[in-house]
Amino acid sequence: MTYYDNPSITDWHKQIITGTVLGGSSLVKPKKGKNCYLFMRSADKKWLEYKAYELSILASQRPFTKEGNTIRWHSNCYPIFTDYYNLFYSNKTKSVSMNILDSLRDIGLAVWYADCGKIQKNKIILNTNKFGEEGTEIIAKYFSEVGFGKTYLIKERKYIRLEFSPDATSKFFLIVANRIPDFMHAKLLPK
Repeated sequence: MTYYDNPSITDWHKQIITGTVLGGSSLVKPKKGKNCYLFMRSADKKWLEYKAYELSILASQRPFTKEGNTIRWHSNCYPIFTDYYNLFYSNKTKSVSMNILDSLRDIGLAVWYADCGKIQKNKIILNTNKFGEEGTEIIAKYFSEVGFGKTYLIKERKYIRLEFSPDATSKFFLIVANRIPDFMHAKLLPK
């Protein structure tokens, strides 16, 4: 088995990783492996390619695979991903904490939103179901404490979401709009 030392990564890389994991991607610990790897998937090929390009220093030798309409990308196994796994997972369950959220900057927030958010009636809705009601309340508290304003836990069908008030939506876009790639504007920014 081959082990890799961490490549030299920047805060930009760390922000994209954090936003990606918050947005639904996984950190995987191989059964016989020492370190974890990052596993991303998307039906939006261009978006996945954007993130893959930004994280190319971490990519495996053949990072892309396709299953049906879903494109997948994975990194090599690195100690840094084991550190992220320990930060995000407890008893093999993904969780969120203020410690994770406090580290976010504009690019991390933009990646998180682009991965699992949408704009509906000029309000942001983030898919936070993977964090459950307790995790969604932590996320709502975070956005309130950093001055975004009101957010609301809602259910779409039976799935938990976080809906931003119009004021919180405006404040969010003031911070992240310039970090959302041009090809994603029509899908993610208000009309």
